[in-house]
Amino acid sequence: MDSDSLTKLEGTDHEIRELLALNDTLQASSAALTDLVVVNDFSEKKEKAADFAEYVTLTMSGELHGLGGHYSVKLSEDADEKEQIAYQAYENAIPVPDSQDAKEFWVTLKETISQYF
Repeated sequence: MDSDSLTKLEGTDHEIRELLALNDTLQASSAALTDLVVVNDFSEKKEKAADFAEYVTLTMSGELHGLGGHYSVKLSEDADEKEQIAYQAYENAIPVPDSQDAKEFWVTLKETISQYF
């Protein structure tokens, strides 16, 4: 589940739980997509941009989810159970390729899954 979707679930009866192992020998893994704040090294104002990136991702970590539906890369000091579970899932997740180069991966995955369902 995407952390943006957690905001959409407010007011519904739901639980956020840890992803359990498939069986005694097979662990389950979540996948993670990450949005980034990038500082352009060639910018005339790269120090200000770096300060802003740090502010948004670290200083505002406790407020970020409420403002935009995203959790920070840093667990907020007053993290509730949902944030802690989401953060732990993200920390243990396998990064998902997120570029045009990954198109073949997704096509192959879709074809493989369609063979079974």
